[in-house]
Amino acid sequence: MERRADPRTHDDRLLSSGHHPRVPARASAGPGRRSGLRSSGRDEQGGVPRRPAADDRDASSRPLPRGLDRALDLSRVGAYGHSAGGATAAASMDQDQRIDAAVNLEGYLDYYGGELFPIARRGTDRPLLLVGTDGFRDARFDRTWSAVLSHGGPVRRVELRRARHWIFTDYAAFAPQLVQASLMTADERAQLVGDNARAVPAVRTLVRAFFDRTVRGRPGPGAGRAPWG
Repeated sequence: MERRADPRTHDDRLLSSGHHPRVPARASAGPGRRSGLRSSGRDEQGGVPRRPAADDRDASSRPLPRGLDRALDLSRVGAYGHSAGGATAAASMDQDQRIDAAVNLEGYLDYYGGELFPIARRGTDRPLLLVGTDGFRDARFDRTWSAVLSHGGPVRRVELRRARHWIFTDYAAFAPQLVQASLMTADERAQLVGDNARAVPAVRTLVRAFFDRTVRGRPGPGAGRAPWG
């Protein structure tokens, strides 16, 4: 029998508020395996755990690419996102034990009605990085991010200076080109992404170092701090 995604595992409040996590229900860990992962024997070639053949299909029952299960290392999983995507990354890690660490790039941790996400109410025992900007900071961020930080644990908050909400998107690359082509003024660019030329390299360094340390287990340059401008 084919296994399909169960819509009952989604949080309706997240869906109605514009956040769209697609995460399975929390699974308990069995002896000798990671929580939420199932193993049905090992592949004869590489000793890699394989799922039953009936599971090798997507949500529309189409066959998955051959060998896909050996192309991904699902024993080490990180999630990140921006804005609503950042909120989804944090909420997904809270609901799915297979996710080892998450980065929330300036996403609120509450529903539109003001109720805190579960991860903000009770904290987390897995690494969570909260990255914001001084140009988009408001009381809602302070309330929801302070809530998850208040529980302690491996949660860190970082703020980019002279940057705005859209610095985490492709606007960071497009805006300078639009200014150069006289299609956007320097002030308009600053209102959109800020005026910190080092912000994009800083985000790349921070996110890469965070996952190197928390998921791959090998700290590299920038793991301790990022080059804020």
